[in-house]
Amino acid sequence: MRFFLFDRIISSVPGKEATGIKNVAAQEEFLIGHYPRRPVMPAPLIIESLAQLGGWAVTVATQYASLALMVKVNDL
Repeated sequence: MRFFLFDRIISSVPGKEATGIKNVAAQEEFLIGHYPRRPVMPAPLIIESLAQLGGWAVTVATQYASLALMVKVNDL
């Protein structure tokens, strides 16, 4: 199973930056029971979405010659 935590790239400067969008629907499975009256996307999923976007940016900037992986996050 794969989880894609960004839906669209809206801008990209290869080797420098990328901006993406994740449309979060109220029915998302990860929101069920996570602050029921005011759902919030869990921090680990926000970090994962940033890592996925960053990985995409590295892969594209290197013309698919490199693969970026998030190994560790300190002080979440």
